Amino acid sequence: MARGRQIDWARATSALRQAKWEARPPVREERLRSGDGLVAWRGHSGKRYVFHSFPLAAPPSALPRGGAVAAVTRGDEGSALLRASPAMPAEAFRDWLRDAGDEGATEILVHALTRSPDQASALVEDLGFEVRESPCYGIGF
Repeated sequence: MARGRQIDWARATSALRQAKWEARPPVREERLRSGDGLVAWRGHSGKRYVFHSFPLAAPPSALPRGGAVAAVTRGDEGSALLRASPAMPAEAFRDWLRDAGDEGATEILVHALTRSPDQASALVEDLGFEVRESPCYGIGF
C-alpha cells in the first residue's frame, strides 16, 4: 500500500486564516444622498455604518448610549479615518478629542445605532481599530 501525503493541518488552517485577513476589502467612505450631515463608512466586513458628522471645533454635546465615535481627516487626496472608539465618559471624550486634533482630525463622526457595548466594539474593530479599554456607556457631557 502506498503511503499517503501527510498534511500539517495546523499550518494549513493558519495560512488560510492569514490569506483571508490579507484579502479583506479596505475601509472606505461612501457618499449619501442626504445633505443632513450624514456620512457612511463601509468596514472590512462590507457592512455600512452611517455616522453623523461634526466639525472638530464643534463636537457633539453628548455621546449616544452604546454608540461609537470616529475621527476623520479630510485633505486633497480624500478622507481617512484616524481613530475610532466605543462611547466613553465625558472626561475621556475630551481627552480623545484633543488627541484626535493633535493627529490632524478635522471631523468627528458619531454612530448611534448600536444597541450594546459588544456591537459598538465590533463596529470599531470592523473599521480596523483595536478596542483598547472597556467602554463606558450612558455618560455624556
